[in-house]
Amino acid sequence: MRLYLPQRWIGDPARCDRAEIPTEARTMRSKTDLALEMVRAARARGMRFGWVGVDGGYGKEPAFLRALDDMGETFVADVRATQRVWTEPPGLHVPAPQSTRGRMPSKQQAAVDGTPVEKLVAGFGADDWKRCVLRESTRGPLRVDIAHRRVWVWDGEEATARCWHLIVRREIGAPKKIKYSLSNAPADTPLERLAQMQGERYWVERAFEDAKGECGLADYQAVGWRAWHHHVTMVMLAMLFIAEQRVAHQPGLALLTPRDIVEMLKETLPRKPQGKETLVDQINQRHARRRSAIQSRYRSQRRPAPT
Repeated sequence: MRLYLPQRWIGDPARCDRAEIPTEARTMRSKTDLALEMVRAARARGMRFGWVGVDGGYGKEPAFLRALDDMGETFVADVRATQRVWTEPPGLHVPAPQSTRGRMPSKQQAAVDGTPVEKLVAGFGADDWKRCVLRESTRGPLRVDIAHRRVWVWDGEEATARCWHLIVRREIGAPKKIKYSLSNAPADTPLERLAQMQGERYWVERAFEDAKGECGLADYQAVGWRAWHHHVTMVMLAMLFIAEQRVAHQPGLALLTPRDIVEMLKETLPRKPQGKETLVDQINQRHARRRSAIQSRYRSQRRPAPT
């Protein structure tokens, strides 16, 4: 977690003084700069992770993706439908001068224009898609259609283009709902693995939902630098505690949720108690509803399709 300070804060020393922002933090740093700092810090602390997953807000920044690639970090980055790619090397070259007058051309150009990924994928046929099971979910196996291409990416700044994976995910039953991602994973990475890597960012978003819904991540009114960092730190410690408790009670309590643990704490910590039996009954009822929903979903998937 990093606190992004916009330029209007950086340019207002009195406001920074009131918020007690350290002097060394009063420099304009983009969100991608902060993200790269987090990745470097994680590696320096010995944190183990296989790849960096980012949403389209970061995936649209070519310099950010190049920096991750240069750092030797594997990434899977969502990109916008307008992201331009080449299906063959773009043929970078410095164009010949049109006349002997004026400046000589020095900036590289591509021999052909890149294609927006949306337009490229629109030309895919039925054989280009493969149905994959990403994971088991409470609604049964999560199946999606996946397409893949090796593409070249060039933003007009680098001396050479980079060859990466384009991973395209299409929702079953909603063919117009398409997700595009770029990845610098090794060229021989299997399609199923690329699909799984692309889908793993779901758990990041889910963690944010739990942090906001159960641990108060979004419920702060901090007006100072230290207060904001204290609040976020306490939320992350609470999330760590919840994660440890869920792991410690597996496989016996497979349906144990952050909400269950928070309610257990409410019952255990000093407050007007509702009674242990009532708490256990509430959790059991919720688990029974979830188990019934899961079983119903699986039964419906096993039914033969109408002829």
